[in-house]
Amino acid sequence: MEAIKRPLLKDIVIFALNTGLRKKKILSLKWSNVDFETKCIILESFETKTKKRHVLLLNSRAWQVIKMRFKQRVEKCSYVFHRNGKKINSIRTAFENTLKCARIKNFHFYNLRYTFASYFLLLYGRRKRFFEAIICFFGIAELLFVVYIKKQFILKNNKNNIQGGAP
Repeated sequence: MEAIKRPLLKDIVIFALNTGLRKKKILSLKWSNVDFETKCIILESFETKTKKRHVLLLNSRAWQVIKMRFKQRVEKCSYVFHRNGKKINSIRTAFENTLKCARIKNFHFYNLRYTFASYFLLLYGRRKRFFEAIICFFGIAELLFVVYIKKQFILKNNKNNIQGGAP
C-alpha cells in the first residue's frame, strides 16, 4: 500500500480488497447505496451485474474508507468516490503507474476481487451459509477460478515444505 501515493486511489484499492466489488461498481457507488446505521452497502438488483440484490456488511477497513470519503464529499455530488465532485470514469492510468512504480507485473484491478474471495473462503468457506452467499455474489465461474488458484498455492507450499524439510 505504500506504493500508492494518491489518497483517492488508495481508498479505492482498500475498498476493493475489503468488499470484493468490481471496479465499475466501486466507481459508480453512490451515497444512496450506503446505510450508515447498519454499516452496509446496498446494491439493488438493477445495479448489479448478476441482477441480484446484494447487501454487503462492511468490515472496519471498508467502513473507515467510507467515513473518510464522507468527510471529503462534495455537495451535489452523489458519488462516494469522485474527483473534484465529478464521477470517475477511469483509474487505469493511476493504477498502472502505481504498479509500475512498485515493479509489479501481470496484475490487474480484478485481482483485488480474487484476493478478497480467497480471504473470504479461507475465513468462512466451511460455513454453508457464507459459501452460498459468496457463490451468489461472485458466480460459480469466478469462484472456481479462486479455488483453483488457492489449490495451486497450497500444492506449491506443501511441495516446498516437503523439499525444504522442517523449519
